This record gives sequence, structure tokens and C-alpha cells, in this order.
Amino acid sequence: MSNAVDYGYNESLEIGHSNASVFVDKINKRLRLTGYSGDLNEIAPALAEMAQQLALGKVIIFAPQQDSADLESSGYGCEGKITAYFRGETAYVYTLFTDLRRKQSGYRQQEAELLNTIKHSQPAARNSDLGDLQIRTAGEEDIEKLLQLYSRTFKSYPSPLMEKAYMQQIMRRNVVFICAFNGNQPVSSASLEMDLENANAELTDCATLSQYRGRGLLQEIMNRLEDRAREIGLVVLYSLARAGSYGMNASLHKLGYNFEGKLVNNCHIGGRYENMNIWVKPL
Repeated sequence: MSNAVDYGYNESLEIGHSNASVFVDKINKRLRLTGYSGDLNEIAPALAEMAQQLALGKVIIFAPQQDSADLESSGYGCEGKITAYFRGETAYVYTLFTDLRRKQSGYRQQEAELLNTIKHSQPAARNSDLGDLQIRTAGEEDIEKLLQLYSRTFKSYPSPLMEKAYMQQIMRRNVVFICAFNGNQPVSSASLEMDLENANAELTDCATLSQYRGRGLLQEIMNRLEDRAREIGLVVLYSLARAGSYGMNASLHKLGYNFEGKLVNNCHIGGRYENMNIWVKPL
């Protein structure tokens, strides 16, 4: 039984004596395990085979520590972790590349140097320069203008964020957008994608129009999203930042997020596959 959506689909699988739920991600050519019961020694190899058949270059599994040995014996490697992801228990991010070319990255050294610079920097505290801008939660009435903001910011994106129906769907379900507005036009935005079952949320969809950068708008928005997460009772926030982006990684470091790994060629964003740094902040 599958539930089709534009950018991929969820599917339930019976694998031997085990059951698995997966998301087939067409945009990023990934297969992600979203839930399972049974034996990972059955499931993990079957997912690799399924990914190959569907021409998906990467399999991703968020797993508790007790599953590490089973995944490693099936050829998966750990690219990072997210502290407290499972209601306080750490998730280890295991991946397997069915397309070995995707495992290679020519950006590792320069990204490592950038990260080292950020980790050893002590940026001066800076207040956000809001001026006449207003920061508030975005509603469905703002979707059309949000689409304009994101389409002006990204050549490509790992989710169909430039599609109205998708934005309506996620706003009604589990995603909160907070934006800086100039009148009724959003000029900077970020969202909180909440997993209430596991009490975590991903801070994502960060964008600022070029003429408004350097004013600390995203920092203010991210602080307000963190406040919202605390009010809801979430225990951890995490964010995946493009490893070659100084500004986003520096902002997360400044706000107290900890670096916990790098996902190689993980997302198709800005016109190509990019490595993504994992940043985590327990609340």
C-alpha cells in the first residue's frame, strides 16, 4: 500500500518476517527508512536492493545505538548523529551509497577548513536590525508571497517548497513558518518541521532576500522558532546546513548548536547535490 505525493511516496514493505516503512525521495534520489519492526539484518540489505532497482543513490536510516552493529554488518556507515532525537535518545545517521560516485565529494577539504574557522571564531554579539520589518508567524494567506521568496533564493530545493499545494499541506500538518515581513511581503523566512512523536524538530527552509542579508533577520527568526519549540515541549532542535555556506553554519554555531556530522551529497539544492552539516541543540 503506497501513498503517492508529487516529490516521492511513502511505502509499507513486508521483508521476510519484518515490516518496514520507507520514503522514496525522487527529488534527492534517496531511500529513507521511517519505521520498522523485526530484524534489521533482513531489512537493511533489502533497502539497498530496493534503492538500486529504483536508481536511488543513497539509503538513510536514523537508528538508536543498539542497532549500530546490525547496520554496520550490512555495509552501512555512520555519517553523524542527532543527540536526543528519539525523545532524549541519540539517533545515529547510517547511510549506504548504492551509487558509489555519490560517495565522493571534491569539497571536503574546503568545507573542513570553513568549519574549523567557524568553530574557532568568537563573533561579536549583534542585535538584529529589524527597522520597519515585522516578524510574525506566516499563515496560508502568505503562501503565494512565500513561494516568491523561495523561488528567488534557490535554483533547486530538496522538497517542493515552491508549490502551493505542498505548502498548504505542511502548514496544516506539522510545519510552522516564521518570517520577517516588509509590509505583506516576506523577506526572510525559516520553518520548524515538528516530529511530535519523538519530541524533535528540524529547523529548515531558511532564506533571506539578498538586499536584506547582514541584518541578523534569520538569527531573530531562529530564536523565535526555538521559543516556539520550547512552548510545545520539544526536547531537541537540529538543522542541516549546506556545508559550503559560511553564513548558515556560523549562525547555528553562534546560537549554540553543536556540530554532529556531515551527510555527503545528501540534498539537491542550489542546482547540485550538496554536503550537509548536522547541527544539534538540545533544549
